[in-house]
Parts: sequence; C-alpha cells; structure tokens
Amino acid sequence: MFVNRERETDFIKEVIERPGFQLIPIWGRRRIGKTALLLHSLEKKAFYFLATESTSIDNLKRFREELSIYLNDESIRGLELDWENILRYISKKDLSIIIDEFPYLISADASIPSVFQRIIDLHLSGTDTKLFLCGSSARIMESFVLDYKAPLYGRRTGQIHLDPLKFKHLKMFFPNYSMEDLVRVFGTCGGIPLYLLQFDPEKDLWDNIESVFFNPFSIMYEEPKFLLKQEFKNIATYRSILNELTSGRTKLGKITGSLYLKRSDITPYFHNLISIGLVNREVPITEDPARSRSGIYMICDHFMRFHHTYVYPRIGLIESGNTGEVVKFLKSDLDRFLGWTFEKIVKEVFLEWSNSNRIQYHKLGRWWYKENEIDLVGLNSNRNEGICIEIKWSGKIKKITDVRRSIEKGDEVPWGNERTKWSYLYVSRGGFTENCMEWMDENEILHWDLDDISNILWNN
Repeated sequence: MFVNRERETDFIKEVIERPGFQLIPIWGRRRIGKTALLLHSLEKKAFYFLATESTSIDNLKRFREELSIYLNDESIRGLELDWENILRYISKKDLSIIIDEFPYLISADASIPSVFQRIIDLHLSGTDTKLFLCGSSARIMESFVLDYKAPLYGRRTGQIHLDPLKFKHLKMFFPNYSMEDLVRVFGTCGGIPLYLLQFDPEKDLWDNIESVFFNPFSIMYEEPKFLLKQEFKNIATYRSILNELTSGRTKLGKITGSLYLKRSDITPYFHNLISIGLVNREVPITEDPARSRSGIYMICDHFMRFHHTYVYPRIGLIESGNTGEVVKFLKSDLDRFLGWTFEKIVKEVFLEWSNSNRIQYHKLGRWWYKENEIDLVGLNSNRNEGICIEIKWSGKIKKITDVRRSIEKGDEVPWGNERTKWSYLYVSRGGFTENCMEWMDENEILHWDLDDISNILWNN
C-alpha cells in the first residue's frame, strides 16, 4: 500500500526531468517510508544501493558489484575500489542513483561527505546524474549533509524531510474501523506506515494491539531500542528520560531530581531527543519560547509514548506470557492516555477546517497558567481575533454547564485587548445534549462531535 506522498512523488519526478546534475538528500525517521517513496516515484528507473553497518571497503565492494550487474558492465568489476574512480566512470551515463542509509557510510568513514563533494565538483557537475542520498539518522544527515558547515551543503539542489502520515490517512489503512478505533490506532502507531501495516484491518483492534505490541517476537517489540541505537551509542539515559516523561514529570527540575543528575548534564540529552523529533518543549501559546520559564517537555512521537507507557514498564509480564493482564489494564487506562492524542488529532482537523474556510491563525497551541488550561488557542494579530478550543475525549455527553465552564477559562488568556474578538469551539467525543446544542447555536459557539470530524476529514 502506498498512501499519500503526492507532493513528494511529484517533486521527485520533476527532479528527474530537470537538466543537469541534481543532489537530493532525503531524511526522516526509521520506518517512515523513504525507500518506498523513492522506488515508487522512480518506478525502478534508478540504481538502488543500500549501505550497511559494515566497513567502508565492504560497502564499496558491494556498490561496485551491484552497479556492474545493474549496468551489465563487467569492466566495472575491474575498477579500483575507490568512490571517485567508480563514480567518475559512470558520470557520463546520466544515471539516477539512490544511496540508502548514507549515514552508515559516514559512520564507517567520516571523510565520505568531503569525498562526495569532490566527486560532485570534479565529475558529476555538468552531467545529468541525479543523486539521492537517503538516511534515517536525523543527527548524521543534518550534521554531515544538511548543515551549512557540511561539505555537501552548497551542492544540494533540493531536499525532502519526510514526515509521518496524518490522522486522516489512517482511513485508507482501516476503512472499516470506527472513528474511535482509528484514534486508538493513531495513539499507538502514530502515522508511521510500516507500523500501521503490522495491523490486520480485518482483525479486532485489541487483538491487533496484543499481537503487535505485547508479543516479544513482533518487530515492534524491540523497535524503540533500535530507534534510539540508530542515533545514540549509549541509550540508557535516553530511555530513563522517556520513562520520566511518561510518568508525568515534564519539568526539567523534577526530572533531574528524579534521575540524580545535574541540569547541565541532562540538557544535552533533551537537545538530542528534540533534534530527532521524539520530544518537544512546549510553552503557553501566549509566551515567547526563548524567554518562557513555563516550558514543559513532552514525548511527541505517538509510538514511543505508547511503548514507554504500556509496553516497557511491563516487559516482565509480557515475556512470561501474561499478556492478558497487560491488555486488561490497557483497556481500563487507554481513554486517559488518549486525551493528548485526541488533542493532536483535533489540531489537524481544525487546520483542515480553517484552511477550507479561509480562516487563518498565525499561532495555534496550548495555553495554561496555574490551574487554568485551554487545550488549543488560535491567535490572529492582523484581525485581532482569537479562538479557544476545548477538547474532550471522555465519552460523557456534555451539558450547558460543561461548556460554560470552558468559556469562562477563555477570559483568562493574556492576549489582545478589549476589542479582541474571541470565538469558541467545543469538541466532544460523547456529543452534547439537545439543550446544550441549542444553547451553543444561540450563542454562536462552534461544536463538533466525532461525526463532524469524520465529515471534515473525509466528506468535505
């Protein structure tokens, strides 16, 4: 199954049609579909090479051998084992070349980016060669390929940073799942295509979760460890930090105290986790991120958040075969866990809705101060308008009193002036009483339930 990626596919096809040499770095987390995107877009009209975690010579030998087979050219096997010699030989053939997991070449030989810079400058520039350098290690790709100090920085002619699929795309994987089950799937897998493909759309959701996440033989069981090992040599502290975040400690001071580490010792770990997209720092939407002291840290990757909440703390039960107990606890606790997931989904839906209605907000995020918190606040300085959005995953049917309490919190948001126009949106999985909907309509308060979200995403 190949879902979405239309813009990326069109871009790659356009690159192939461009005259002259092209260098396109493509990066994104493991399992996100980089290789599938390239092979789908290029329709096998490219030489594909997968680098491995071996020595530079071993990779070079395989590159030479596979290139010889691809071009049906025995003379390539006689070329000296040197990147420059081999790429110079094929430079006039105007090939499209994919080097997948390029960071493995760099790990084996840190001079590789400089070597490729020389090859591009001396041999590939002026040809119609298209070179795609693909990598899962965000830190290595950004440091050695994308950073302005990197040797290849000035040679690239475009780039693709591949993001996870959005929630709306899950319908293509699970056409028969209810909206509630789609939210549950997103809370466990996020938008990572290979993770979603581990679920059988014909099976019950809970059976899928048990066989995919609570099975020591499943590829998903060890996946978090491999994700971290791909980026870092020693992952113990990183795993401890992720466990702290899932336990509810989101302030740097509390985490350092719990782990008995100094602030200066732990800050680099957070910087690294943020750089690879597993964690983010969040501040109230009305504050400056650079100056705010109200910042909290959150695991922003759905899969890692689910794993460190339900799988990692219960590996003893899982490996002893007591998965029934784990699933029983999950069923009783998952609604609490999915509140954050549903907020992220509603943010995506709201952006779809506001764009289609040409209503733009220059800032959109959470706001809190002491005991007050609003799930989503949108701000537009040009129009002097704001919107407060309350989001409830609880299955409880909402009454007028529930909505009124949420609107009162909006009065506390420290933004705008007496002329600022505020709007309100209440999103409830459980829906609303009839009286509540009438009251909201009378007071021009927007309200969505799961059917409304479904209509916005899939029924225009």
